[in-house]
Amino acid sequence: MLPDPDNSSQTVYDSWVKTTKYPEIGRLGGGGSDYAAFVQHIGVPATDISFGNGYPVYHSMYDDFVWMSKFGDPMFHRHVAAASIWGLVALQLADEEILPFNYSTYVYELQKSAEDLETELSDKSISLIPLFKSIEKMKKQPYRSMMKSRK
Repeated sequence: MLPDPDNSSQTVYDSWVKTTKYPEIGRLGGGGSDYAAFVQHIGVPATDISFGNGYPVYHSMYDDFVWMSKFGDPMFHRHVAAASIWGLVALQLADEEILPFNYSTYVYELQKSAEDLETELSDKSISLIPLFKSIEKMKKQPYRSMMKSRK
């Protein structure tokens, strides 16, 4: 629905489809990312929306309003588009009883993270059995059966 900030003759979605075979929302970055404290440490869901493949001044002394207003997004069209996407996502998710996410992928990521944690804690006497049992239980409860139980 939203016009592409870099090409007003198409939507953001149309542009996204042209640059990837299948538009997909991927996993957030590694443990050193800006949202690691939220996702990896306290379990708060997080997401990241951006335009383009890179931000050349990220975390440098030029990463500021002046650079953005002169070079990065002078008319702030990309910022408006990102805020509009956020707004539409929030409106859709606010009314969902069960969030329409890809739970199979989520379970896979949980399993992978738990295995990494198990390796890290191998020399300590900490049992992750309850965690693995919970992940297994979630794996056996597919999204579509959760949707059926809503009715």
